[in-house]
Amino acid sequence: MEIKIIIKRSLYILTVFSILQSFSENKKHSGFIIYPKESKSGFDVKSGLTTDLSVWPNTTSYTNSDPWLIQNHDKVRQLRPRVLVIDFRNGKSLLVARAFVDKVSAAIAEGSKYHGYKDSSAASQLVYTVVKFLDLRDGSGKEESDFRPHNVDGSFNEAGLFDNAFAKKLGYKDSSSSRYLRLGELFDKGIINACWVIGHHTLYEGQGRIRQYDSAFRFTGKYNECVNACYDFGDKGRQTSVTIRLGEINLDRGVGCATHAYGHAIERMVLGHNPYLEKVASRFFNFDLTQRLEAPIDNLYAAPYYVKPPESFSYADSGHTIKTVNNYLPAWISHAWGMGCGAVHFAPNATFQYDNASNLSVMCSCENYGLKNGANGTDLQTVYNHTLVKRWNTDSFNDCGGDWQIYLRQNIPGYNSGATGDDGKPMKSWWPFLFY
Repeated sequence: MEIKIIIKRSLYILTVFSILQSFSENKKHSGFIIYPKESKSGFDVKSGLTTDLSVWPNTTSYTNSDPWLIQNHDKVRQLRPRVLVIDFRNGKSLLVARAFVDKVSAAIAEGSKYHGYKDSSAASQLVYTVVKFLDLRDGSGKEESDFRPHNVDGSFNEAGLFDNAFAKKLGYKDSSSSRYLRLGELFDKGIINACWVIGHHTLYEGQGRIRQYDSAFRFTGKYNECVNACYDFGDKGRQTSVTIRLGEINLDRGVGCATHAYGHAIERMVLGHNPYLEKVASRFFNFDLTQRLEAPIDNLYAAPYYVKPPESFSYADSGHTIKTVNNYLPAWISHAWGMGCGAVHFAPNATFQYDNASNLSVMCSCENYGLKNGANGTDLQTVYNHTLVKRWNTDSFNDCGGDWQIYLRQNIPGYNSGATGDDGKPMKSWWPFLFY
């Protein structure tokens, strides 16, 4: 009995020592590298990548905006973008932060299962892989670490993330010199495909510097820096030639809010990214109301925020009729509603901004978008109400309309979805466009 007790105590001491050692290393801000592996000659950018060319990144193609991805778009069944996580948030343990990031990644993967709500075998098409978790907390006692690039007044210096001064903190040495690579260079070299920053007063939701293309998927030489608000990438950031994807991790909110926030980056792909996606996806998000329904507003985001009463729209005729109902919007009525799905702030039955839990029953083509399986080759419309998304009303998704966000995404046409465009050709999966 005494021997067993001694063994148990020894194991307990070893466990505590291991945890304390881990925290000690964190205080040194050494970070946690999964891959790429570091050697004397620099980072092996292909380390950990697959040779399977139906998965991206792979050993043949691993940088954002790679022509290979554009040329092989239809062959890519899964995206495994490599993400660098930078933690500036004091007052939260590293274990809590890492667990939250894992939940966000899992939520994004869940949302990328095409028709996953009715197909248990549906595979995730967007699976983020954390390649480095960089602990840049400090003992300043402030909510945000002083390692966070900041101005004299303490406000976040956006461009500072991309400057030479911050490069050393990232810890990636250039293989051809003794200097450290800037954040933008990590994107250019394909070491990372996205960067998530933990800190409430740092990034705002999802940001990016996105390449723009013409109808033949040729790069126009222009970038869009206003992805869910505009972001200052600075001179160094703008030297980056490929698409940059940035995301906020807010530990003061839940996973549903993170999913909601990143949803705006998906929406923004449709506007100003490339003509093909705008053509096939605008109706899905109801972003084409002026053109399709001769509405005085382009989309439902024209509705005001936080007014009383909050209702901006009403529905009739099983949701086929929509009408504006407040003085903040021009008078409008349409009897052809339900041909699309919805947007991050607007489920198909939403009457105001963020009305994602409405019990109204309306008809929409969410589940059949692009399938042309209805009358006269239209998309079949089915009943939508909040009951359909309650399966995701759990601790993992239940804030910021997270349950609706998962359902919305699971209806986004993905790999071999069977959806077709107006030209009758198979619709490209929308997910690879994130990294064009």
